[in-house]
Amino acid sequence: MKSTMTEDQETIRQMVRGEIPWTKLKTIGISIDLDGNHCKIENPRGIVARADVHDLAKGLLSYLNNPAELRQWAYLLEASSTFLDLDVVGHPAGEQMLQALWKASFGESISEDEKKMAEQLA
Repeated sequence: MKSTMTEDQETIRQMVRGEIPWTKLKTIGISIDLDGNHCKIENPRGIVARADVHDLAKGLLSYLNNPAELRQWAYLLEASSTFLDLDVVGHPAGEQMLQALWKASFGESISEDEKKMAEQLA
């Protein structure tokens, strides 16, 4: 059975929340070639999902104890504008969550304040 656009968007949000690995996006037609600092994304169906600070916080927490996976996840989210709209601008913690995402994508450690904020949002 073919999935609907709404189901496909939820699959993307599940990836953002860390509930499924990014490699599962292939099942909805989004191919990602992640090679070091190069990321090639193909999204022929044009699926775009909107994720908020709560989704982002859950993902951050789910990868927090695995620095390599956290970095890869964060790097992918930074590069995911072809399939993901991070809707965090209007939220009071949005800028701080984007800062934590950026730090994680470069392998920098997440501060205790950022961890607490993520726990509150999740």
